[in-house]
Amino acid sequence: MGDRTRLILAFVLGAIALSVAGAMAQSSEINASNVTARIAANQPVTFDNCIIVGDLNISALKIDEQLHFNHTIFQGSVNFNNVEFNGDAYFRLSKFNREAHFRSSKFNRVSSFFLTTFCRNIDFTGTIFNDTAGFYDSIFTNSTCYADFGSAKFNGIAEFGYSKFNSSYVNFDSCKFNSNANFLGSKINSSTYFTHSEFNGIANFSDSKFTKVTSFNGSQFIKEALFEGADLDCTLYLTRTKYDKLYIRWRDIKNLGYDDAAYLSLIDNFKRLGYFNDANDCYFAYMDNSKPTLSYYVAKSLGFGVRSDYIVEFAILTLIIFGFFYSYGYYMDPRSRTSYKRAFFLSLMFSAMALFSLPREVFPSGNKYDASGNNYDKLMESHLYLFPEGTARISLRLVFASERLIGWGLLILFINTLSRVMLYRL
Repeated sequence: MGDRTRLILAFVLGAIALSVAGAMAQSSEINASNVTARIAANQPVTFDNCIIVGDLNISALKIDEQLHFNHTIFQGSVNFNNVEFNGDAYFRLSKFNREAHFRSSKFNRVSSFFLTTFCRNIDFTGTIFNDTAGFYDSIFTNSTCYADFGSAKFNGIAEFGYSKFNSSYVNFDSCKFNSNANFLGSKINSSTYFTHSEFNGIANFSDSKFTKVTSFNGSQFIKEALFEGADLDCTLYLTRTKYDKLYIRWRDIKNLGYDDAAYLSLIDNFKRLGYFNDANDCYFAYMDNSKPTLSYYVAKSLGFGVRSDYIVEFAILTLIIFGFFYSYGYYMDPRSRTSYKRAFFLSLMFSAMALFSLPREVFPSGNKYDASGNNYDKLMESHLYLFPEGTARISLRLVFASERLIGWGLLILFINTLSRVMLYRL
């Protein structure tokens, strides 16, 4: 962002702040009953820069005129249930200090709640928005209250960009978004439910932030669903969620609620989008949530077939374990005259030969005990002593062959893993 852009932005924000401050300073108090009487008499509904005192109840009315409550403070509760708004409805930069109810209302023209603050429960359950529903930069402040848009129908653009939800929960259950739904840059610090909702236009959640449980269970995205740059610092549920292209990155999902179909659908989605590393990471997390068994721990140590680095780490660990085993056997051999340090060095080299199927020429020169000659064949014919004085021993050739088989198995898994990763890109 350049200096000129910052200057313009500061000027615009300053102008808005000054206008709000000036409007609030000039606010006049009006009794809620007077507002109700004017609306019932079909008089012009303009109450900009007002303070509405008392509970306002205009439920089940039909309002044909434009509605203006810009820069208005509602001190009491507000009841707009079952109201039909046939003109534009403006609540810009207003503040609802108590409950606001718009249940089953119908907005046939533009409705604007730009920069509006809701301090208590807000209820838009079953509301129909036939034009743009503007909640851009709106604020839901009370963490003990709720914001309920359940079963609402948005036939125009649903604009919630840069809104801030700090309420107890936000409910968009069974909503129908028939045009674009914009939640760009919104900050949702509430449990959020979009369960069984239908997005028929582009759903934009880019750069948004979710901090509590967020559920899209049973929802459907007909067009693109954009979550690019979103911070999903929550448990995300996608059970039975339907989508063709979900633009999201695995690194942005902190925790995906476990469901087989949800994981597998997301893996396929990543492949369709060409996010192959995301597909591998999602698959690894899916397998990691499996029931812990012996086979689970073995598979995880080998990266579940999608993490080649796990196989490399397992190979290094195998080399060291066998190296310690060989060195211990050498040291316990009653005929050995070599130091433990020398024995451990020879053991690591011998373990590497077995694990990586290296030729015998790489083995250091020297006999099997004092390193004065090259006696690889004699070494292979010797034994590893488990206890002093030769009371128990194991054939070295048998141990060597076992490690070599492990090495071949790891090589096959490594090649298979790399092939799988590369095939994703074809």
